[in-house]
Amino acid sequence: MTAARLRAQIARVARYYPFTVAGTIVFAIGVVFVARGGALGDVYRTSLGILAIGLPMLLAVVGRSQAGRFSEVEASWRASRDTQATMTAPDRCGHVEINARGIQPWFFYRLLARLSGPLRVGSHTSFHFHEELATAHAEVVRVPLPFPLPGKARLTCRLEIRDIFGMTRAALGPATTGEVVTPAAMPRAPQLTRIVTETGGEESTRVRNPEEERYYMREYIPGDRLRDINWKASSRIRELFARVSPETQEQSRTLTIYLRNFADPQERSVEALSHGAYISGWLIAFLRTLLREESDVTLRVITARGTFTCTDEEAVDRLSWELADLWLDPEPVGLTVDPTAHQVIVFSTPFDTGFDAFATRLGRTAIHLFTTQLAGSGNGTSAEVESISVDQAAVFFGGSVVPSSRVRLYTKDRDLVRTCPDGSDIIEQIGLRLVCDRRSYERASAPGGYR
Repeated sequence: MTAARLRAQIARVARYYPFTVAGTIVFAIGVVFVARGGALGDVYRTSLGILAIGLPMLLAVVGRSQAGRFSEVEASWRASRDTQATMTAPDRCGHVEINARGIQPWFFYRLLARLSGPLRVGSHTSFHFHEELATAHAEVVRVPLPFPLPGKARLTCRLEIRDIFGMTRAALGPATTGEVVTPAAMPRAPQLTRIVTETGGEESTRVRNPEEERYYMREYIPGDRLRDINWKASSRIRELFARVSPETQEQSRTLTIYLRNFADPQERSVEALSHGAYISGWLIAFLRTLLREESDVTLRVITARGTFTCTDEEAVDRLSWELADLWLDPEPVGLTVDPTAHQVIVFSTPFDTGFDAFATRLGRTAIHLFTTQLAGSGNGTSAEVESISVDQAAVFFGGSVVPSSRVRLYTKDRDLVRTCPDGSDIIEQIGLRLVCDRRSYERASAPGGYR
């Protein structure tokens, strides 16, 4: 028998095995009691053994008969649109909606929906996810997805009929598998006022010709906001035109932003991954807030996956999904660097060992840095660097996920120092703490709690 066939047989036996762990223990105790009672002539012990054997078997038979009524049911499911990594807010998570229409368990029984599978959060790092929810009557079962970090999960959904005592189970319909992409959450919006008002970005001016003046609009240019398109006129002319003000010229600003979620390939700790995830969400919060406050700005975002232009929130949404599976990896060769920009904004972590070389390639460009730091390791920067804002945050890990590959929880090097070139500054830095025991952390953070 080949290994594949053996695995298939084991999966088949596991699917139709009628008892849970608790039911198996009760059944085994019953067998022992019957054997010992018969050998010793103890009627009381024998009676208890028969009860311990008969009750799980009766529940299993009734549960299997119910499952036979719904044998054609397929567990169709989809992830909600608000699914994102919980990170700093463990109670804010998306869910999976499982169609359970027509399934009505009998009295003393519940429908149980179970989701499990690997969650890939790095090139060589994955977690095992498991979450389940039981309900008596529901057409749609909503199972929460508390993913602590962004990534890709390949989840298998299984439906079962279980008794309220938790001793028996009966598989309901075939298992279904699907992929869930989880983007980073937006932990906070960075300080924007100083960057936008003082650095200003790169300004460009475009003069309209008389024909554009006549219609008070011009041909659509990639990067224009969708809300500025004149759809009625465009449908009539069969070309895209954007609305413009009746002034003779318009200005736009371009901000160049770098996302440097890079690290040494030997650094495979959950703490390092949380820093990479945090700055991805931080960047998305930055883009959303800036576009709400400034209507004439074009955001040019440079990442390891390429360069993205964001002029509206739809573009930011697309970027957040692109960054969902952008791991904390070494800096790629030939990463785009624009040395002609006067100022750039950089999101980085203390694990970014190539930051100094990157700053050298930028030449005299002023760098405005948003960076995380290791909590409890000082201020994370050299003495000559002054930060505008220093704050603390916690990333919660645990619950429904456990590491399925060899990975450390915390980084070994606690003395990582962030330098900043002359003429540059650190706008904001966050001391990021990895929390594996949420209850202890909340008790310590409460007024009067221990530290």
